[in-house]
Amino acid sequence: MIKLRKIKGLYTTVKLETCSYNISEYLKRIGFISNLTKSNEKIGNNSVPLQDFNRIEEEEGVVDYLLNDWLRPGWVDLSEELAGAIVGNVWEIFANSLEHSMSPTGVIVCGQHYPNRHELSLAITDLGVGIPGKVRRYLSKGEMSTEEAFKWAMTRGNSTRTTTPGGLGLDMLKEFIAINNAEMSLYSADGYFRWYGEKEQYGTMPTSFRGTIINLTLKCDGRHYRLG
Repeated sequence: MIKLRKIKGLYTTVKLETCSYNISEYLKRIGFISNLTKSNEKIGNNSVPLQDFNRIEEEEGVVDYLLNDWLRPGWVDLSEELAGAIVGNVWEIFANSLEHSMSPTGVIVCGQHYPNRHELSLAITDLGVGIPGKVRRYLSKGEMSTEEAFKWAMTRGNSTRTTTPGGLGLDMLKEFIAINNAEMSLYSADGYFRWYGEKEQYGTMPTSFRGTIINLTLKCDGRHYRLG
C-alpha cells in the first residue's frame, strides 16, 4: 500500500515505535525498512529479501531471486530438476500477475526461513483485479462465484494469458504439496483457498482484498523432496 500511495504522489511515514518489537525487527530483517528508506541496512541471514518486479521482461531476475534467495542451498534439499520445475511454475504466477492483473504496484515478494520450525515460506502479492475478477472477465461470466473462479484457475491448462499457453502454475504446486507435506494458501477478493498435504479448504473472508496473495510454505525436515 505504501508503494501504491507513492505512485499516487502521496507521502507515507512509518513509525516503527508503534509496532511490537517482533514486527519491527521482522520488517528490518526482510529489507522493508531499507527498501523504504533506500538505506544499506543488512538483511537478516534467514530472510528472503523484500523485492518488487514490475515488468514481465524481468523473468531472468525473478528466476535468479527464486533460485538463489528463496530455494537457497542448505535451507531445503531439492534436486536441480525439481528446483527448476518449482521455479518455472512459480514464475507462471509472477507472469500472470505482471501481464494481466493490472496491478499498479507490480508483484511484491518476500519470505523467511524458520530453522527452529523447519519451514521455508514465500509470499507473493499484487494489488490487481484479483483472480476471480480476472477469470470472470476472461470467460465473460460476471455471475461466476469466487470459489468457481478459483477452481477454474487451478485447473491444468486454464489460463487468462493469451500470449503463452499453460495454467497459473498452481496445479503442479498442488501436486508437489500433496506429495511433500508442504502448504499453500491463496487469498483474493472475498475468498481463500488452502492446500495442506492432500487436503484443500475453501472459505470466505469478511472483507474483500484488492489483488492476490499467495503463501507457499515448504517443510525443511532434511528429506529430499520429490515431484512424483
